[in-house]
Amino acid sequence: MQKLVRGLKRVNDALMSVERTIMGVCLVLILVLFFLTIIARMVFDSDVPGMEEIVMTMAVWLYFVGAALACYTDTHVSADLIKTMMKTKRAKAIHRLYIFAFNIFISGYFTVLSLEWLSFQAALKPVTAIWRYSLMIPYSSTLFGFIFCDIYFVMHFIKALYVLVTGNPVAEIPDTTTETQA
Repeated sequence: MQKLVRGLKRVNDALMSVERTIMGVCLVLILVLFFLTIIARMVFDSDVPGMEEIVMTMAVWLYFVGAALACYTDTHVSADLIKTMMKTKRAKAIHRLYIFAFNIFISGYFTVLSLEWLSFQAALKPVTAIWRYSLMIPYSSTLFGFIFCDIYFVMHFIKALYVLVTGNPVAEIPDTTTETQA
């Protein structure tokens, strides 16, 4: 089981590298575009045509990569009052298994819907109004984000199962059976 956990950590590290790269590129492009727009307006009394299209594409990618990052760090939005009533580590571990199984189901369902939506959109071949680049670029961020969420929820499920079975926290990952948030 420990070999599996180490393998999961390597996968985590590789996926995080991809996500950091995407987020870095998107942030830099947005900043450069805003800088160019300010210069164009202030100095040349002009505008950068289609800037909104590119910023929208980068922002959508940031949103979905950010959602995947929240799944990775297990800091996504939740409203779970049941865990506050649980007293034992075993009960908390069982509850986390249930939560991650539910998350896998929901995220998997949205992944399938995203794939169907992308297939439908691909047939339409949509493009942006000014630059005429394919809208599949921002649309594909949905599938990318949901696939990463799926992977992270499965990893968290496996780690929670490990904690439940062994009673020990995973060395590379914080103990998932204790409350760390207020």
